[in-house]
Amino acid sequence: MIHLLKNNYMSRKYITGMFFFFIAIVSIVLRLYKITAPIADWHSWRQSDTAAVARNYMKFGIDPLHPRYDDLSNIQSGFDNPEGYRMVEFPLYQIVGAYIGNAISSLPIEIILRILTAIASTITGLALGILILRRVGGIAGIATALMYAILPYSMYYGRTILPDPHAVMWAVGSLLLVDIGMTAVKKKWVYIVLGAFMAALAMLSKPVAAFLLLPIIGIVLSDKKKFGILLLYGVIAIVPLLLWRQWILKYPEGIAVYTWLFNANNIRFKGAWFHWLFAERIAKLMLGYWGMILFGFGLIAPIKKEQKGLLFWFIIGSLAYMVILAAGNVQHDYYQIIILPVVSMLIGIGIEYVWKLKTIFSKFILGISIVFMCMFSFSCTKFIHGLR
Repeated sequence: MIHLLKNNYMSRKYITGMFFFFIAIVSIVLRLYKITAPIADWHSWRQSDTAAVARNYMKFGIDPLHPRYDDLSNIQSGFDNPEGYRMVEFPLYQIVGAYIGNAISSLPIEIILRILTAIASTITGLALGILILRRVGGIAGIATALMYAILPYSMYYGRTILPDPHAVMWAVGSLLLVDIGMTAVKKKWVYIVLGAFMAALAMLSKPVAAFLLLPIIGIVLSDKKKFGILLLYGVIAIVPLLLWRQWILKYPEGIAVYTWLFNANNIRFKGAWFHWLFAERIAKLMLGYWGMILFGFGLIAPIKKEQKGLLFWFIIGSLAYMVILAAGNVQHDYYQIIILPVVSMLIGIGIEYVWKLKTIFSKFILGISIVFMCMFSFSCTKFIHGLR
């Protein structure tokens, strides 16, 4: 009997692994679309600035503490910037790209950076799927990874030259490692400390990744006695960011003006804020209207008590992010890359919920929703982002 159960467990594990392998292949293939195209698509100005840092590292030498780009004007910071300093997020992404570019000089740096983003996006989807599989269920986990792989919004931004997908990768990886560590019998602290270092890399890559890391509260504080773990995690995660912020204050000419991101024109909670974020961005651009059906089922799906903390803080983090950086989220649709894991997660949970209803009608609604979601979302992404 025990032998039979063990065989069944290994069989399910093998099948699940094959699903994730297939999803990884699909994710990579989709993100290689027009990989050699010039940087002339949506948000080309932001992508060009990011690529310029890596290109200048290859040209002048890799100096992590002095990233430079090609804009010498005072437009970004209000100060003349003759050295072209780019003192925003820590340029980890560009440093890796520059090292690879120096090693493979025949490959343009733009292609290298896009490939790195495609890999980061694929890893994010797999890590998120495994996290949801552990916390919610097998179908939800596989569906979450699949949605992250095939949603047109994710496909597009999963191949752009931006630091945001890399910050998301480090953040989701951090949550997964700590979740594994909290239940591990051996090497518990190895997982937790590695997870904390990944959180540090996430916030160095993009400080707003802190909102995506809030679920660590639900993972760790299921037992109040584990507050010390959360404290250690927080210190390791935050100190590098504070040191970096302190360093870049020496170069104000390289720090882009950012106060407008919070509430320019007092847009927070205005009708335009609700319309642009919840109607235009989430419902239309990310979910193609029809995905709202599965998204809604994901919100109402019954969840076990021990799993609610993780999902609660995922949702709270996303809402807090959109509320606090209200103007930035309305102005730029790439800001929603940070909430993409939460959107994919809720769709994945919704898919599992509808699948388990076990009626022909529910299966029909499930299939139609997924197909139409991808169709309409791709149509919006194609014309808005220039994927032609």
